[in-house]
Amino acid sequence: MSIGAAGLPTACISGPGCLVVRVDALRAAKWSDDEVLRRWTELFTGPLLVQRYRAGAEQLPAERAAVTKLAATYRVRLADISWFMRVLNESIARQANAEDGAKGRFWEGRFKSQALLDEAAILSAMAYVDLNPIRAGIAETPEGSAHTSVAERLAGLKPESESEPMSAGEGAAAPTVAPGVPAWCDTLPLSPLMPFDASAPAAPPVRRGI
Repeated sequence: MSIGAAGLPTACISGPGCLVVRVDALRAAKWSDDEVLRRWTELFTGPLLVQRYRAGAEQLPAERAAVTKLAATYRVRLADISWFMRVLNESIARQANAEDGAKGRFWEGRFKSQALLDEAAILSAMAYVDLNPIRAGIAETPEGSAHTSVAERLAGLKPESESEPMSAGEGAAAPTVAPGVPAWCDTLPLSPLMPFDASAPAAPPVRRGI
């Protein structure tokens, strides 16, 4: 990924999509100017000055200074959630409009975000995103949901039958386990999905906008 942000759980449904993002500003700070320019030009063409520098053309000291200044600007943008969403939303909008043969505005409004300030808030948000299709009534199980990262993760697990097969008791039906889902999942109690509120963690609440 060119931008210094990693997408964790994702869920795309017919409505607002949900995404948990980790912005790794420390990692972006360690990139060299050449690495920053390489990543930026994978997303955008960049000005002619940057193109010439990337091509190895000779440049005057003033031109090199200008390139260095641009690299500093791009470094900040590559670790910014607003730029991450701008690039993501623009690519989705262009593809959707091309498929529909339409033009103009695709998204209804700007994205909304909530800072996750501790581990409890992160786990709560990840569970909310993974279970969003079930809450919306378009899937019965996480592994049966479409266009979600949790379904991809579960599909990548080794089937339980490959490790230690389970035997059913006498007169009892063998438990049905979906492919790639551990058998112990069937023993978990079923509970309704609680409303997600990352602004109210277990620790003393600290509110901060993005």
